[in-house]
Amino acid sequence: MAEKLDVLIEAERRGILPDSKREVLAEARRRGLVSLAPVPLDPLRAPDPGMQTDDRTQWQMLGGDLSNAGKGLYRGLEATAQGGAQLAMRAPHLRAGEFASELTGVPNYTAMVRQSVDDQAKASADAFANSEAGQSLAGNVGQFTGEVLATAPLAVASLPAKGASLPGYLRSAFVGGATGAGVQPVTEGDFGPAKFNQVLIGGTAGAGTAGLLRGGMATLERLGYAPNALAQVANAANRGANRSGYAQAGEELAERTGVRMTPGQVSGSRVQTALENMSRQSVFSSDIAMQADEKIAEDAVRFINRAMDGLVPTPAGTAQVGERIQLAAKTSVARILKRREEVAGQQFGPIERVLGDRQFVDYSSTRTTLDDLIDEYSSVATPEADRIVAQAKAMRGRLTGQHTLGQFQRQRSYFGRASQGQGTVFDDIDRTVNQRVAKRLYAAMSDDLDTSASRLAGNAGAGIVPANYFQGQVQAPGIAAALREANANYRRYSQLADGLRAHPVARLFGKDVQVDGEDWFNTLAPEQVVTRLGSMAPTEIRMVRQYMEGADPEAWQQYKRLLVQNALDAAQTLPASAGPRQVAFNAGTFLRTLGGDKPARLAQLRELYSAEEMSQIDDAFKVARRLGDRFGSNPSGTGPYMEVQSFLASVKQRSVEALASTGGEALGLRKIANVMLNADGRRALIELSKLPPQSRQAASLAGFLAGVIAGKQAVYPDVRDGHQRQDGSGDQGRQ
Repeated sequence: MAEKLDVLIEAERRGILPDSKREVLAEARRRGLVSLAPVPLDPLRAPDPGMQTDDRTQWQMLGGDLSNAGKGLYRGLEATAQGGAQLAMRAPHLRAGEFASELTGVPNYTAMVRQSVDDQAKASADAFANSEAGQSLAGNVGQFTGEVLATAPLAVASLPAKGASLPGYLRSAFVGGATGAGVQPVTEGDFGPAKFNQVLIGGTAGAGTAGLLRGGMATLERLGYAPNALAQVANAANRGANRSGYAQAGEELAERTGVRMTPGQVSGSRVQTALENMSRQSVFSSDIAMQADEKIAEDAVRFINRAMDGLVPTPAGTAQVGERIQLAAKTSVARILKRREEVAGQQFGPIERVLGDRQFVDYSSTRTTLDDLIDEYSSVATPEADRIVAQAKAMRGRLTGQHTLGQFQRQRSYFGRASQGQGTVFDDIDRTVNQRVAKRLYAAMSDDLDTSASRLAGNAGAGIVPANYFQGQVQAPGIAAALREANANYRRYSQLADGLRAHPVARLFGKDVQVDGEDWFNTLAPEQVVTRLGSMAPTEIRMVRQYMEGADPEAWQQYKRLLVQNALDAAQTLPASAGPRQVAFNAGTFLRTLGGDKPARLAQLRELYSAEEMSQIDDAFKVARRLGDRFGSNPSGTGPYMEVQSFLASVKQRSVEALASTGGEALGLRKIANVMLNADGRRALIELSKLPPQSRQAASLAGFLAGVIAGKQAVYPDVRDGHQRQDGSGDQGRQ
């Protein structure tokens, strides 16, 4: 009995004790027939002497499982080698040798060797199947592992190409499974049918397993892994949005302006836009998103600067622009009056030389106007009215009788200057009243000259005024006709000056205040000139534009540039709450300041700018609208706080599911931010949504996007000819 127990103890020490004998040895220990001391296991370390009996049994079982697994692994490698030998012994040229031996009778040992290989394979298979290892789970797992390791090179060679379609994927898996099964030995039945069954079963199992794995991983990727779930949602939303007319317009806008917008800004997809705005507010991805927004802002500012340089290359401040426009407006009346006097000298001069001191001008209309003034102010009981009446009576007494043309011209010219505020008709009278009186007397004097000219009819012969002197308007003048024509021209210039004073541009004149005959200041500050222009109706702006394009076109271009510059300055001036690091362009502020969100202001801008200039302004508005879309963002600014609070709460609760959810969302938003940052990534995402999913181009773009999403530099594939463009991240060189 003792000898049998010793044999069992030795078998246990070597790890080969059958399960059926373990109970016998355990019972002997319980009865005290053998020592309870632990049996050292080799190759494992000796158990702790304090180990209980049940623990020793588990330790011994572990040693047996490891031994069985090792034997099974060896059997798997051996079986694959034997299966390969079986195939080798049935090579076509060897079979041909056997056939020739049968015909010729020459001995051939191939059949004997093949039979020996088959017998050895069957014997090894039977021996392992009848052994403890072959009957244990650990042994069978080890055998399967050995077979997999032995056929691993064949499986790698049959892997499908990246981006392969499902049929191609299953076909490669079938080949791999069939190849792996085909190199296993045949130990039962005829070799041919048995090998065919092996190949068919192995290939079917390989294809089926691969299909299940692919579908399961795809489902897990979409539903169980938050970063990919976010990406899949964005891709699904973009697939339709990127085919829309809005997306096409966005791509064309980006091409025209050079602004590298994000996929959501180009396509207008609500889902993509919301995810991008979430990435801007996430503490885990906001830095990357800010880098993307900084690049986009730089592009937008660069385009706006190009548009302003197209208006006029030299900028000017508000005061400088207002002063130039005001000066051009004010001097226009003076230029008209100066031209009137020049023409009068050319036309009245020859007539005056012929007439000499002849007195023929009667101030009848002027005296009538003075009588009206006397009647009007006689009923007003004020010292000023008394002074007007007294001085009007004195003037009427001096304008009796007839006067020469030279006297008339000097008198009328003075009244003309007085009507502009450059002289006074009456002393100690309000300046405005003086100007109004001067205008009435000036108009009456022009009528007096027409009436007086008729007295000269027939009194002077032809030739006094050269033919065609008035630009062909007077072909054969007599002295009376020439005088009336000269007076008509003089009146036209006066009416033009009066019309300009009623023109919208006159609202920019202001009033010059003089001290001792010197201009001191203007009552309308230059900045107010710009303000008044901005408050004009569209038709008034058109009239001012037409006038300024002739009077001072450069000043007008500077005014147009100033409006855009002011909007850009406002968009780049951010509050302190934005922090020291800012995206130096607020699209919404630019749009509102220039007036792109106000129909009335847009109507003004369309009268202010030419069609070509307005097209660039419209492009700037379109870019601003796309950049300013904050759909899905948290306007309260509490998003980062809630995100961090949720993460800390999951840590506090030690919730693996909550941690995975929060971490997955953070990683997903970082993926979106990486695509926003990379110009080629944005373009690839848009192009990918338009391609057939199983196309070679789609596979190339998907591989490129994988690198971009991981935050690495990647080579953008040229989907047209299969070549790759070597420009790194894609943002270099696109300034």
